[in-house]
Formats: sequence, C-alpha cells, structure tokens
Amino acid sequence: MSRRARTRKISSAALLVLLGFVAGISLSFRAVSGEGESRPDRIFTNAYWAAYRAAYPAPEPPDSVLRDLFWETHETLLSKYIAPGELDEEDLLYGAIRGMVAAAGDPHTSFFTPVEAQQFLEDASGHFDGIGAEIGIRNGLLTVVSPLAGSPASRSGLLSGDIIVAIDGEDTAMMTLEEAVSKIRGLSGTEVRLEIFREGEADTREVRIVRERIDIPTLAVSTPEEGIIHIELYSFSEDAPQLFREQIEQIVTQGTKGLVLDMRNNPGGFLDASIEIAELFLERGEISVIERQRDQADVGYQAEGTGPLRDVPVVVLLNGGSASAAEILAGALRDNRGALLVGETTFGKGTVQEFPPLTGGAALKVTTGEWLTPNEVSLRDGGLEPDIEIVDDPETNADEALERAIEALLEGA
Repeated sequence: MSRRARTRKISSAALLVLLGFVAGISLSFRAVSGEGESRPDRIFTNAYWAAYRAAYPAPEPPDSVLRDLFWETHETLLSKYIAPGELDEEDLLYGAIRGMVAAAGDPHTSFFTPVEAQQFLEDASGHFDGIGAEIGIRNGLLTVVSPLAGSPASRSGLLSGDIIVAIDGEDTAMMTLEEAVSKIRGLSGTEVRLEIFREGEADTREVRIVRERIDIPTLAVSTPEEGIIHIELYSFSEDAPQLFREQIEQIVTQGTKGLVLDMRNNPGGFLDASIEIAELFLERGEISVIERQRDQADVGYQAEGTGPLRDVPVVVLLNGGSASAAEILAGALRDNRGALLVGETTFGKGTVQEFPPLTGGAALKVTTGEWLTPNEVSLRDGGLEPDIEIVDDPETNADEALERAIEALLEGA
C-alpha cells in the first residue's frame, strides 16, 4: 500500500499524560420530557450505542430487550437508591459507557467524554501542563511507559516500568487509564504525589512531582565519535519526518561511518511518521510494516522513495519504554537492513487504534488491528528482543548501550 492510500492512524503506546484529541464541544446533559419530568438527554443513548457498535462490531445492534434493561436499571437506581442526591445522571451514564467499553478487555480501547476528548486535542499540539510521562495499562496495572527527556517526571527519578499504585493517596486498582491521566495532569506549579512500586524493591516509594509546562521534544543530534552520528528520536510527531530529513545531508555527505538511531523511551506517535522515516533507509518497494485488520487481507506498506540512507550502517538503541511506532521503525530496519538492535526488550504495543467521533463531542479509541514487522513478527507479543542486551543503569553516568552501538559501527567500518 502506498502512503497516498493510507488513512492516518495513531500508534501510541498509551496516553501521554495530558495527550488528547477532538475539538470544541458544548453539551446539554438533561432534557425535559412532555410531562415535565427531567430525564437523560437522547444524546447519551446515541453515544452509548455508537460506542457499543464500535467496540463490538456486528451486523445488527443488540436486541431491544437489552436497551430496555439498560434504562430499567437506570430508572430503578434513581427511584430506589437510598441517597438520590448523591447520584449524578451524567456520571451514571458515562460510567455505563466506560463499563461497556472496558468489557472488551483491551487496555488500548477506551471511551473519552467530550471534556477528555477536548483535552486530547489540545495536548496533541505538543505543549501542555503536566509531569511529562507516558503511562499505560500493562498486565492490568497502571504503568509508566516512559518519561520524556528533561521532564519533571524524568528529573524526579520516574523510570519506565514503574507501577503507579496510588495518585495523591487514591488507589489506582479500579481506575481507567483516562481517569488516571486526568488525576495526574494539572496546572503548572501544582504538585502530584505518586506511590510507585519498582521491580526488585520490597516497598513502594512516594514520588512528589511539580507539574510544569511541557514541550514535547522530537529529536536531538550529536557526534559522539568522529564519523558517527547519534540521533535521539524522542517521539513520532507530525513534524518528525521533516526534522529527520534535515539531518540527511550531513549524514550522507560528510563521510559518515554509521548512524546510531536512539529510540529509548520513545513511546510512539503517528504511524505515518514512522513509515516516512523508515523509507529513508529502504529501497523502493520494500515493506516497512504489515497491518492486519479484522476480516481483511494483510496490507504491507511499501517504501516509495529512493532511500537516501539505505547504504548508511545503522544500529538501533531500544529499551522497555520504546513502543509502537518506535517498534515499527526498529522492526523495519532489522528485517530489511539487518540493523543491530541494542538494549532491552521493547514495550510490545503493536495494535492499531482509530478514533471515531461519537455524539456530542465524545469519542472512542478502539483497537481495530495489529502491526507486524516485514518478517511477520507480531509487535504485541512481548515486544522486540535486542540482538545485544544491555540494561540501562540509572545509577551510572556511563551509557554502555551507546558505547556498544558505536563499537559495532566502528568494527564494521
């Protein structure tokens, strides 16, 4: 499939704290019936069944008995509950939608209220107030995917793989991902307390983080050794391919011995961005990634360009915070170019999400497929294993993985 034939998909591992989409929303939550009784607006019914059909595609919607049961339960709760003043119909109905979507059992399929959807759009601009960490659900637990370089989360010592046990003293066991994000996010200058469990430690620890204005970085370039270019690719933003292309002339024309592509703690981003960067390394017609959708034939995305970096030796650095689009690019370079993968096993998020809008400005992030490397290795089955395993040591200033990558490039020169 060519780039022109593609529809845009998001390939993020989780939710960047404060990341969002879908704009501009005002919503009336109640309406008055002909009898003068206040009841939920039809907008909730529409949103509920739209979300149902998106999460559980089927030729026909559920039997009307289920619809009747839904509203019967709702009305009985309102009329019988001991403290009716404590019930908020908006919360009840959004909770019903969340529960229905959660029943799909997929941590990457989730419902966004209009407010959450609006926040998602605002934060996708790459500027937001927060702690600067991407979080997700892994093995049923709220987990740090990766802290952004230079962010408050990174400076506080938060690490990829940390399990968030509580937020400001509130247990996260029953929280949805979106609820956790909304609690961690906040205004610049305010503090959030995270209770963290880290593998290998006997007790949890409390991490206090002061929120800041976050600018999501895209990449940084350095020359750690003569003839070796080190590109740290932090995220797959919309402008990542253009920023990457701006470095090509230097890489190609200045006698480069090799390129270290560093995607440690890169949580992903736009699928198109990863494919466009992959094409810089590939021959025309080579497959960058395979998309497998329900009830459809597999689709391979073919490189369209001339691959200006196709002859440049490359080593890829990865760790447990490398996810989704980062895994797609790493798989493309390994399977097509034989690129060496150095570091740790990646996060393993290889599913396709789409974002159909729902009634009233709500939205659903729903898993519709999965990604495979060109050699048909699933990216959701445990992640990519490195060819040379080197575990990051936060207690030392030495970067052993980078040193080993440079050594491998010089040995092949």
